Order: sequence, then structure tokens, then C-alpha cells
Amino acid sequence: MTLDEKIAEAEDVLHELSLGRRVTKVGRNGKNIEYTAANRVDLELYIARLKSQKNTSSRRPMGIRL
Repeated sequence: MTLDEKIAEAEDVLHELSLGRRVTKVGRNGKNIEYTAANRVDLELYIARLKSQKNTSSRRPMGIRL
């Protein structure tokens, strides 16, 4: 699963929670994790970490200035 796919899946789960679904699941580290409104913050942090990884991996090295 690509990083973009992981982000999309986690954002879909967050959307489901926002719509009032009581329990939603997302695959993470080879396991299914259940998220509820009670641990929504954990899901938001997971999405932020994934996006941070994506931003870090897509940056180009800066050239040397003389």
C-alpha cells in the first residue's frame, strides 16, 4: 500500500467518524485498528504523521549556494 493510499484510507475513516459511525477500522502495520470517537485524536495524529512522511519524502535536496 502506498503512502497516498494509507492517507486516503485514514481520511475515509475519519470522515466516517465525522458522520457519526460508532466504529471504523483502518489497516495499520499489518493490523486492523478500530477507531471510535473516543480515540479520534489518535487517528488525526496518524494522518498528520503520514502526511509529514509524504512531505519529507517528496522534497528535493537543496543545492549548495556559493
